[in-house]
Amino acid sequence: LHDALPICSAETFDPATRTFGADPISIPARARHGAIALASGEVLLVGGKDQAGPITEQTLAAVATESPRYRKSGFAAIAPRVDPVVLRLSDDRVFIAGGNDGASSPAPLTELLWLDAKASSVQRRLDALSCPDDPATVTVQTAFAPMPGGAVLGAGGCIIQNDATNAPCTDPCLG
Repeated sequence: LHDALPICSAETFDPATRTFGADPISIPARARHGAIALASGEVLLVGGKDQAGPITEQTLAAVATESPRYRKSGFAAIAPRVDPVVLRLSDDRVFIAGGNDGASSPAPLTELLWLDAKASSVQRRLDALSCPDDPATVTVQTAFAPMPGGAVLGAGGCIIQNDATNAPCTDPCLG
């Protein structure tokens, strides 16, 4: 499925009627992205791939479901990423983590980002998925969960060596 073509639409599902809206919302092709509902009601799309590869311009975009429209301006500039984890925190900020650079031999992204409630600015960047005692070691496939007060819990994952051996899961780092 990683070679499948991304689609160019979004649809609104009504849980009360258990049906999709009659008119799809036209958006640029996008797949393997993250999506969350912002406090404004728009749905934020984060990263992903299009037919050419990783989305490098307008990495963040939003779809408004009330009046179907697609918006790509007014968002923070972040590095392109494929398969990110995206959470809306209890204080309405946006948390982005994980994923990879989308290259043919994808490299994991270790940067954690906290954006404001509108996703218009980065409030904090943290390179927390590297082991402090061995920067060549990276944690991937970590699960994240929103916690009260805007906190985030990161749990588990796999340790890989960021070297020529690209060794899979080893003992976790102690740092």
